[in-house]
Amino acid sequence: MSGSKVFGSSYDFPPLSYPSGKPMLPKSAETPVAFTDLSDVFASYVGHSGKYVIVNATEDGLTITAVGGGDLYYLKTVSVAASPWNIAHLLGKYPSIVLMDTSFQIMEAEIVHTDINNAVVTFATNQDGYAICN
Repeated sequence: MSGSKVFGSSYDFPPLSYPSGKPMLPKSAETPVAFTDLSDVFASYVGHSGKYVIVNATEDGLTITAVGGGDLYYLKTVSVAASPWNIAHLLGKYPSIVLMDTSFQIMEAEIVHTDINNAVVTFATNQDGYAICN
């Protein structure tokens, strides 16, 4: 066949990755062998038992997060009345936020999510209490 290339059974095709089906590149001296060899992760597994790896908030690396019993949440306690409350929840999402005073009564306020890890709560007057982010 003119213009065709026939491969014999001895040709070594690169293995395909699952599930993409794309060829895997051959290893070189610079190819990481273990997950901990990657440049944007921790150097050791020590102290990270029961945690999982997620893409960080700036989407340019990885971070380790503790495993929760479902969806992640954050509780902020404000013991000195203030407004605004700056909440660095670090949940990697825009969570719902429930505000309660120290008697566990629901409070209303303006909530602005500045990014996927931070929010600012502004009350009409200084308040103390709790912010539950979920």
